[in-house]
Amino acid sequence: MNKRGIMRIIEASVAILIVASVLFVTYNKNVVESIPDYSENARDILEELANDISMRKDVLDDLQDFEDFIQGKLPSHLTFEVNICDPEAVCGQSSYEGNVFSAERIISTNFDSDSFEPKKIRLFLWEKE
Repeated sequence: MNKRGIMRIIEASVAILIVASVLFVTYNKNVVESIPDYSENARDILEELANDISMRKDVLDDLQDFEDFIQGKLPSHLTFEVNICDPEAVCGQSSYEGNVFSAERIISTNFDSDSFEPKKIRLFLWEKE
């Protein structure tokens, strides 16, 4: 019986297992779960809101009549919060749940307006739990 042949087969099998386990461990470290970024969606929604004269007026009057417009632009798995404040104020989200994506925009008056009172609108988006 040739014991050298069996030992070489066992050594080769162990070497293959070691190499395979090292490759498996390093591959799993490189795989990162990707989180979608909804900040671009928020900026696009605020851009559309700023270009609509009636919605601009609602923002300047601190009305929340544009929430249906925002909800219509979002996928069904997202929820949102909108804050309107003065441009120099810090207006944050009231509660934080998971990954929150935000965007802000300054809305100012039209040329035909007598007063200049710009407002900052912040839009916060997050996935429903």
